[in-house]
Amino acid sequence: MDTIPSAGRMIRERYQVTRVLHQSAWSSVYFTSDKRFPGKWWAIKELRLHTQDQAERLRIESLFQETAISLASCIHPNIVRVVDFFCEHDHLYLVMEYVRGSSLQVIYDTSLQPLPDLEVAGWGIQLAEALQFVYFQQGKPAFLWDIRLSHIMLDDRNQIKLVDFGLAGLLDRERIYHQEMAVGNRTRGIHSLSAKMGYAAPELFGEGGDTSAQCHVYAVGAMLHQLLSRRDPASSPFVFPPLGSLNPQVSPRLEKVIEKATRYNAEERHGTLLELKKDLIGFVSSSKGAPSDSSQAAPEKEPPSTTAAVVAGGVFLLLFLLVLAYFLFF
Repeated sequence: MDTIPSAGRMIRERYQVTRVLHQSAWSSVYFTSDKRFPGKWWAIKELRLHTQDQAERLRIESLFQETAISLASCIHPNIVRVVDFFCEHDHLYLVMEYVRGSSLQVIYDTSLQPLPDLEVAGWGIQLAEALQFVYFQQGKPAFLWDIRLSHIMLDDRNQIKLVDFGLAGLLDRERIYHQEMAVGNRTRGIHSLSAKMGYAAPELFGEGGDTSAQCHVYAVGAMLHQLLSRRDPASSPFVFPPLGSLNPQVSPRLEKVIEKATRYNAEERHGTLLELKKDLIGFVSSSKGAPSDSSQAAPEKEPPSTTAAVVAGGVFLLLFLLVLAYFLFF
């Protein structure tokens, strides 16, 4: 593993490292200032290439560039913005907006009790909307978005941000997959290699894997179940005990939504992330006493002050026309 760089290190003669935000065997995330735009701060993810095989390096670099371009096109309030990417000195770099806040993993770890169901459902709505946007914009994604608590942040405006796309796992998955293919081992789905156990849908472990919407529906459902039950889904993959038995405070309506999202068979889950989002909105609306369908809401009436202003204006115009007619014809 590379040593942690000291503060002040320059990346590409533009980005100056202020501190290390995260480090693992495969990647590091730095908080950096921008010498080109003083006062601008970025989070830079650095990925290390752990291979000397030239063909493999070129394949990984190509996949990285293709994925970075795809991520940069995802302009959505609940997805961290990717502004630049490049390859340099056996490293791959992704430059992203810096998000001030805490990851859901930190919030989960520091909470002594299960989190409020209304708040958790609100986070689920935002996450489902962000992932649905990806499908709407790109069709079926070429890679599985690695959903887990540590990859999602709650910013200082109480807004969910998907800040890590599992890019390190994606590139490592590509390397392992081709190694297994070389020796004839095709027992695992390619996407199961990068998805987190407990969040990975069962169909990911079939040959070839899948990136359908139901995979992400399952991951969102698993995340909501964990936040409300304080039970790690990796402790017993593909098994989700009834939420009510783990947390009696959870609404039965929300429990039903999450139970459907985490069903073993993909065809029994919500067909799309939009369907999951609508069910979550229905729960939140009913809990707050608001109509769950905007089409059933009573039409808004014009404010009295506006109506009075229109009447007064009409009277004034009529008087003006009468005075004008008097001077023209008499």
